[in-house]
Amino acid sequence: MAYRNITPIEVANAFGVRNKEYRDRILRIFASAGISPTDDTQMKVDEKFMNGDKLSVPFYNKNKNGFSVITVKISTARVQRLIETRTKQQLNTNVDNIVPGKQIDIKFRIRASGVKNTNQILRFARTDKLNVNSAGVKHSAAAMTAMVELGTAWVMYQAIRKNKTWKDYLQIKEDVSGKDATWPELVRIWTLIGKDAEGPDDEWLETMWQSNEAFLKKVSNPSFREFTRGAQHANSTNYVLPGMNSESFMDWITDFIRENYGISKKDTWNPADIWLIKNERKWKREIISNCKWDGPKSSPSATTNLMQLNEILRKAYNQHEIIGISLKKKSKGKTMVYEAVNTNEKFFTDRETNLDFKKSYGYSESQCYLDVDKRKGQFTTQDTRVYFANNKISFQVKANTSNDRTGSGLKYEGQDEEYKGARLGKAKVDDVIDLMKSYKLKMDSSKTAYPFSPEEFNAKRNDYKQMITLLKTKKVNLAKTGTITVDEALDNIEYIFSTEPWVANSKCQQISWLSKILSLSDDDRDMFSADLVFMAKKEGRKYGPFGKIY
Repeated sequence: MAYRNITPIEVANAFGVRNKEYRDRILRIFASAGISPTDDTQMKVDEKFMNGDKLSVPFYNKNKNGFSVITVKISTARVQRLIETRTKQQLNTNVDNIVPGKQIDIKFRIRASGVKNTNQILRFARTDKLNVNSAGVKHSAAAMTAMVELGTAWVMYQAIRKNKTWKDYLQIKEDVSGKDATWPELVRIWTLIGKDAEGPDDEWLETMWQSNEAFLKKVSNPSFREFTRGAQHANSTNYVLPGMNSESFMDWITDFIRENYGISKKDTWNPADIWLIKNERKWKREIISNCKWDGPKSSPSATTNLMQLNEILRKAYNQHEIIGISLKKKSKGKTMVYEAVNTNEKFFTDRETNLDFKKSYGYSESQCYLDVDKRKGQFTTQDTRVYFANNKISFQVKANTSNDRTGSGLKYEGQDEEYKGARLGKAKVDDVIDLMKSYKLKMDSSKTAYPFSPEEFNAKRNDYKQMITLLKTKKVNLAKTGTITVDEALDNIEYIFSTEPWVANSKCQQISWLSKILSLSDDDRDMFSADLVFMAKKEGRKYGPFGKIY
C-alpha cells in the first residue's frame, strides 16, 4: 500500500466540488487539528484514492454498511487535538469511534451523477511516520542520530536560555515567529544534515520535546551557557547551534581522553551525546591541571588520572555546570524519564558491594536457536539472546559484522525490554573477556579459534555436543518452533557450514560463550550477569558521569 502526501485544501476541494459547505467544513476540521490548508507534510493518503494528481470523490469501494471510505493518515497528536477542540456533534461522527487509539470516521453525504444518497466517509487514521525526507529518501542512521541530538540540544537551549515552554510537541512546530523562534532552526538542521527541508517528523519531534521535559523535571533552574554535540556531523557537515562555540566541549573532551589515556572511542568511557556547559574555561583549566598524563596509556598512573577526571566531572555534574546527556528514542506508549549515572558514591557501592542489588540484575533465561529453515538454508536466527533482571534486560550476542563472509568475532549489546527505544549500549569485547577471566572463565575471542568448515566442525563435534547438552540441561531454548535434540542441533550446524560457514562459525562462538556462562554456580552467574549489564550501561567508577534520557 503506497501513500503520498496531500494538503488539506486538496482534500477540501475534492469534497467541495458540488458543495462549498463540505469544503469549508473540512478546512475547519483540519484547522482544529493544527494543519494549515497548504501544508503537505502532515497528512498522507493511499494512492488508490487518487485519480492522477487529484483525490477521487466519491470513491466507489463500498464497505459492509454501504458507505465508501477514504482514509487519510495524520499524527496521533493531530487526532488528539481534533478530539480536544471539536465536539462529537461538530464532527458528525460515529461516537464509538472518537476515542484515543482508534480511527475517527467523519461522514459526508455526496450526491454523484446517477447515484442517490451516496455516503462518503472521510476517515482519519493515526500514524507517527509521516515523512522520511522531502525527497522520499531514507536518512542514514548517522544523519538521523546527528539531527535528533542537535535538535534536542536546540530545544533544551530554547527552554533554558529563552524560557520557552510548549504544552505539547506540536507547539514547537508552531513556534515560528520572532528572532527566538524554535522551529526554523530545527528545519535548518534537517536541511543541512539530512537534505530534508521539511524538518523533523512528529515521532522524532515528540522524542525531543519529551527529552527536554524529562530533563527539566530532574534538573531544576539550570543556567547553562553552552549546548553542544560537537562541530562535525554526518555527511561531513560542519554545524554548531546558534551562539555556541565553534570549538565545543564535546570535541575537546574527546581529544583530551584520546591524547592522555589512549581512549579512541569516547563512548566507551562516557556515552553522552550532547553536553550542557556552564563555566567551561574554569573546568577545562582544572581538568588540564589535574588530569594530564604523558606516560604509558596502560599504566596505573594513567588509570589514576582518569579516575581524577571522572571525579572532577562528577563535581561539575552535581553543581549543574557540566552535564553530558545520553539520548534514547522514545519508546512507544512510554513517557520519557531522566536518570543520573555515575554521579554519587551510593551509585557505585550498590553496584560493587550490594549483593541484593546486584542479584536483581541476575540471569533469567536464554535462547540460542539451532533449528534451520532448510528452504532458505539458514538458521532461524543468527544471534543468541540472554535475558537478565527478570527478563527486563536482554543481551544480543552475535557476529560483529554479520554480512562479512570471512567471519568475525562476537559483539555484546544490551536492550531494555521495557523501554524498547533504549539500547543499553555495547560491552567492549576486551572488557567482556577480562570480566570472564575474573570468574576464571577462559574465552578465545578470535574467530580463527572456531570451526569454519564441516570438516573442522566434525573434528570438534564431541566438544560441541557437550556444550549443547549443557545448554539443554540449563533449559536454553534451542529451537524457534518446537524442540530439537542435541544430535539434530549438531547436524544443523554441520549443514549450515555447507551453506553459510561464517554464520555457523559465529554460532559456534556463541555456543562456547553461553556454555561457559552457564557453567558458573547460580550465585556467580547472577553476579557475572549484573557486572555485564553495568558494563554495557557504562555504570561504574571507570566511566564518566552522565544523565540518561529514555
